[in-house]
Amino acid sequence: MVKSKYEAHFDFNLRKGKASCKHCGAFITCGSGKEKSTTGLRYHVEKTHEIRIQEEATEAEPVEKKSKLGNMTSFLEKKTAEDLIAHEAAMGASFNYLAKSFLIKKGMRNEGFNAPANHRTVKEYVCKSAETHRQKLIKNLKKSVQDGQRFSIITDEWTCTNKNRKYVNINLRQNGQDTNLGLQAVNGSLTAMKLKDMVVSKTESIGLNFDNHIIGITCDGCSVNTKMGKEINITMQLCLAHAIQLAVIDIFYKGNCEGSDKKNLDPESLDESIKSKAESPEPDPEEEYEDDDDNNFDNLTDDTAIEKGLEIAEDFLGLIKKIRKVVTTFAGRSSRLHELLQSSIKEWQRKKNLPERGQSLRRDCPTRWSSMATMIESVRKVKEPLQDTLKDFPDLALTDEDFNKIDKILEVLTPLKEAVEKLCSEKANLLYAESIFSVIFENLAESESKLSHRMLIALKKRVEERWDNETSGLLKYLSNSATLKEKKVEKIFKVPTRSALESFAMKLIKRLFPSPEISVDKFDNEVEVALENQDEKKLSFEEQVKAKMNKFVTPKPVDLTTSQALKTLRKEMDIYEATNEKSPNLKYLFEALKQISPTSVASERAFSCSGSIVTKKRSCLDDGTINDLCFLQGVFKNK
Repeated sequence: MVKSKYEAHFDFNLRKGKASCKHCGAFITCGSGKEKSTTGLRYHVEKTHEIRIQEEATEAEPVEKKSKLGNMTSFLEKKTAEDLIAHEAAMGASFNYLAKSFLIKKGMRNEGFNAPANHRTVKEYVCKSAETHRQKLIKNLKKSVQDGQRFSIITDEWTCTNKNRKYVNINLRQNGQDTNLGLQAVNGSLTAMKLKDMVVSKTESIGLNFDNHIIGITCDGCSVNTKMGKEINITMQLCLAHAIQLAVIDIFYKGNCEGSDKKNLDPESLDESIKSKAESPEPDPEEEYEDDDDNNFDNLTDDTAIEKGLEIAEDFLGLIKKIRKVVTTFAGRSSRLHELLQSSIKEWQRKKNLPERGQSLRRDCPTRWSSMATMIESVRKVKEPLQDTLKDFPDLALTDEDFNKIDKILEVLTPLKEAVEKLCSEKANLLYAESIFSVIFENLAESESKLSHRMLIALKKRVEERWDNETSGLLKYLSNSATLKEKKVEKIFKVPTRSALESFAMKLIKRLFPSPEISVDKFDNEVEVALENQDEKKLSFEEQVKAKMNKFVTPKPVDLTTSQALKTLRKEMDIYEATNEKSPNLKYLFEALKQISPTSVASERAFSCSGSIVTKKRSCLDDGTINDLCFLQGVFKNK
């Protein structure tokens, strides 16, 4: 810092903020404290007395300049103006705000970026950022394809109320991570052929071949998706989370949703219905889909089923209404009744030597069965203090019989709610889904209540409608070859025969891995010799086979159209069953099958995020910009 020597020529009066000159006695205002200044003193000495003093300056320590953008840029590998603006726009900031905000402009200029001049420039930044990240995605996918990786697709339809328009969302799944490819607008009614063309064109736009690079597609069970599944050449997996939703509707709500028949939900009719379904001929596609596809799209196959007019069944209606009335009365945090209940809860916690913490009752959403389970659970947790509080409110009193019914309802809904949360995780696959349903089936079967038994039958029926035995069976087999010989297994999840698995695996290999680099390896007669003469060798059988496999690791491609290919695949499967070591081809196939998602929740997440993009104040965005913003939202989320 620069230390002034002019102060030696003055006497200071700090209280008045003035200094008197020692030469002439003049008073000069100089301020005091932090506002003290020597500029006036210097001017007086130099001009009046012609005294010039040479200042001795010392360099100040450099102060590190902090970025004013802070965390807004920390997520970026390489900061660009386009990515900064696109990130804020994808998170919900309007184009006009980004163009007019003084703080954003100042922050970008401090970082050396060109701030957008108007909302048109913001749109250009968004489009440029989206194109840049698409090219990066295409480059990464190309490398993944060369490494033998395959992908699955998750798709669903969404109607935007703010724009009164339908959109189709497509997600690409790779290694347990979902990449949102954006929202594509639907012009006119959505038919199966139009949906297929949209999915194929979106896949090809990112450099993938729909037939060779996509192992399967996951969607809900509406008629349009079901019809599309019959017209495409890849595996179709219907959302299993919707199976739980439909089973809950079958038991707890009035009316019939798609395929619902409560009269047949008894133990004897279940096996008969499955048997009759297997023996019944295939329906004529023209008769099955003679109605307009657009009208059938909104069938009651998801959470909107309750919104379509289904009411709670009479068996539970009285109890649910009473619980809702109690929760509505005591849930308001500002009401005296809420304080009364909380004081009763804390007193009960002190008696039980529990930590004192408030437990509020949770209201439910009438159109979400999971929220009903949460509401009932919040009431059950405070049973004793709630009953004590309700003694003064006879109209709202919950008896022990009511709580017995609550226990039976929670015994059914709680595991289903947890199952949905597990199924909807990003890393869930068909193996994980089968484990979840097996646990649910076992828990419901062990229960002695009639409600649990009814739910078990309804859930098995719904899962059986959406389960693909070939796909899941081959995945189980490649995960553990011993599953082929399992006898005590649920009928729905039974692994097909070895010959059926061979045919299905051969079909997938021909479609997914036709290139010479990863085609079926050609084994010669030495493998058969090793298998036949294993007793004559000094090495163990497992060691012999491993040695032969190491010898034939170099791919020797064969024509997959010949009968020799199936024979070669059988040899690889024999070695796998003997040593539990997969050949490169089986490894590729196993990794590909694991990419199939059991639910379409990735698209539901995209629709929830899109609600912050297409709002009433941003209803003028064109379809291309909406597509770019939705894609960028997924890109920045995965960083």
